[in-house]
Amino acid sequence: MTGQRGKYNLTMPEISGVSIVSRVSMVSGVSKPVRVLPAILLILLLALSVQAAAAADTQQFRMEYLWEFQNSPDRVTCADISPDSNRIAAAGGSTISMLGRDGGTVWSRKYDDTIRDVSTTVDGRYTAFVTQNGYVYMLDGDGQIIYIKTPGGSPFAVDVTEDGKHTVVGTTYGPIYMLDKSGNVEWKQGFSGVLKGVAASDYGDVVAAATDEGVVFAYYNTGTQRWSKSLNVKATCVDVSPNGDIVAVGLANGDVVRFDSDTGEEIFRDTLPFVPKSVSLSERGADMAVSGENSATVYYYSLDIRNSEPVTVKADGTVRSVELSKSANNMAVVSDSGTLTYYYRYSTNFVQPTPTVTAVPEVSYEVNVLVIESNPKGAQVLIDNRIAGITPITLTDVSAGPHVLLIRHDGYRDWTREFSLGSGATVTISADMLPLGGDDFPWIPVIIAVVAIIAVVAVIIWRRNRVDYNYLF
Repeated sequence: MTGQRGKYNLTMPEISGVSIVSRVSMVSGVSKPVRVLPAILLILLLALSVQAAAAADTQQFRMEYLWEFQNSPDRVTCADISPDSNRIAAAGGSTISMLGRDGGTVWSRKYDDTIRDVSTTVDGRYTAFVTQNGYVYMLDGDGQIIYIKTPGGSPFAVDVTEDGKHTVVGTTYGPIYMLDKSGNVEWKQGFSGVLKGVAASDYGDVVAAATDEGVVFAYYNTGTQRWSKSLNVKATCVDVSPNGDIVAVGLANGDVVRFDSDTGEEIFRDTLPFVPKSVSLSERGADMAVSGENSATVYYYSLDIRNSEPVTVKADGTVRSVELSKSANNMAVVSDSGTLTYYYRYSTNFVQPTPTVTAVPEVSYEVNVLVIESNPKGAQVLIDNRIAGITPITLTDVSAGPHVLLIRHDGYRDWTREFSLGSGATVTISADMLPLGGDDFPWIPVIIAVVAIIAVVAVIIWRRNRVDYNYLF
């Protein structure tokens, strides 16, 4: 007897939007469900696996509080995370501090000027900051001054490249400066309007700036313009992704626009429920942190994160700025309360760092206080051939013992003195600097020479005109 084969379609109920269809074979009119069940179970397991994977891919991350820092007695007004996240620079008022991953103080320095912005490199090896009086400082990994420069204008923004070889400085009314590793101007670019921000990639090959007229500029590391865009809306902030691929600009209408750094083509536009005050990009520019009035929000779009919902943290007061780490795993939020709050990205796959206390050397109560003043002010101070700052300045980290002080000012003669500090001493040194030029004339030798000449001439005249009394008798 010859058997007859028939085919029937069996449609399974939908599971998570997946419709499963199986074929049941009938041989000689007899159903064989034993052969079908393993296939159905396999398909069910596959469907459940897909559903679980999708749930894992869309898992919602959150930013968890890790620690906070206050730069007592000054308030923190600006901060930066090093590219490797090992160091966090926090500054405000006249104080700048370098922090470790756990929030412990590595070093701290105080200057007689108001710090407006700060930027640091890998492991904090180089840290640049700009001040209200127009100075650009570069510090080494121990917080010692490498150089102090006054490129011009009123600097309010700074960004140093990863290797510390280039520093971009933005001034309120222009221009933009690129400084080399010694602080010399490599190039500068002017513009119209008020600058709202300036940023550079890790290697300085992309520099971007935005103005209150809604114009965005992008430059090569030579200062040549890549492109410019007029957005017809006031810009509020700007950033460049560390790898240099993306330029992000915040606008007064609540938009954040991301451009291709090579072509200037708009590749993404986010419309936010607030006006962005600052923007910070991750390594590739896919993830970004934006600060609003009293919050900071992270938008994750990376393929390795796949988080479609933004993550928001509330701040204690109005948010001044936000910094997202290169890996997008950490975020630093600075609020008007003067507090720097540090967060980490939490998920089931993310290992929470264990906060540890950084050992900070005990400060002796017998601190040497050295006050250096000069007339005129604004002179460069060097102690033992190391730059210490700009006059007037108060130093508390000068060791006891003998030292050599050198004070320099453009247009004036160098002023130098040897001095010595005892343990717990308070010393004030005031320098009245002499202008170059007229006061360099050797008055004393000239006066002596003139007096000598007059005396010789007088003797000659006397000898010629004297009366020979012997002749008369």
